[in-house]
Amino acid sequence: MNYRRDVTSVIQIGEEETRVEGYYHLDKTVVCDSDEIARGIVEKLDRLQKEDFNKIHIPKFDYYAMDNAIRYRVEFIKGAPLGTVSKFKGDIYDDIVERESDWTFDDYGYGNFVVEWKTLKIYAVDFTSYRYMPDREERRRKWKQYTEKNKWELGMVLNNGSITH
Repeated sequence: MNYRRDVTSVIQIGEEETRVEGYYHLDKTVVCDSDEIARGIVEKLDRLQKEDFNKIHIPKFDYYAMDNAIRYRVEFIKGAPLGTVSKFKGDIYDDIVERESDWTFDDYGYGNFVVEWKTLKIYAVDFTSYRYMPDREERRRKWKQYTEKNKWELGMVLNNGSITH
């Protein structure tokens, strides 16, 4: 699977420069303890492919399941993983935390929302945190916790501190 993105590079071959197209993707394999869990993940991925999160985009992806393993290939979004600590946090809050659907993402770590450099589109990139989460108060509570954690972690990184988990 190749996703066409405006990803061209200039490379040098001998004395001449030439342009080439490149495609980025990430592969992830999830191995489940049972067929039931594997079917549940497949159902979530099917649902996610059909979702509309308004201003939040889902990278293109495909997957296949074999036995209790699911392998998916996801378009790599070249950008800054700073969604929840950026000027885009309001869009993420509105379209992920406060969305009407009972299905949403539950991990609001800043690395899970990438702002694409060329387009400034926001992408949710952590598919494992997509789940059934009807309790809006729980979403708001988690958002508040992650907001404080994200600010602290980013501050540590910017000030050459270390982060231990």
